[in-house]
Amino acid sequence: MLRGCVSALSLDHMNANVHWGPLSKWHHRILGSLWLLCGLVHVGIVVGHGDWTEYQFWLALLVTTACVVAAIGFILGRRWARWTMGVLMVLGVLFFLDMMLMCGFNGNRQGVFYMLIAAGIAAYTLFFLGISAAWHSQDLPK
Repeated sequence: MLRGCVSALSLDHMNANVHWGPLSKWHHRILGSLWLLCGLVHVGIVVGHGDWTEYQFWLALLVTTACVVAAIGFILGRRWARWTMGVLMVLGVLFFLDMMLMCGFNGNRQGVFYMLIAAGIAAYTLFFLGISAAWHSQDLPK
């Protein structure tokens, strides 16, 4: 009985909105909107040009859909979205750095520049998640 109450309490707490100041809320909304826009554009590109029989298409669509769902949750201030966004940003930074090295190896200066910008935005989002988690750790249940 107690175990069910504890899991229900933690599930309610995980899905609850976080109560922060207006600056933090707007920062979440701006970053969430940016990643939502990027995810929707990528969904359009993948669906428009993808081959439905290849596994790479489904993998890209799965990751992009996770990004879109996490961005919507991030805009709404959900805790699960912050954790999901953190995992996606770590993968994003690693992917963009790998693409930057590939573009640099092939002499594509414009690609290096774009991947540097993308890695910087992903790293900034990850940095913001870390700062906001440390700053608002008192909101967690004891």
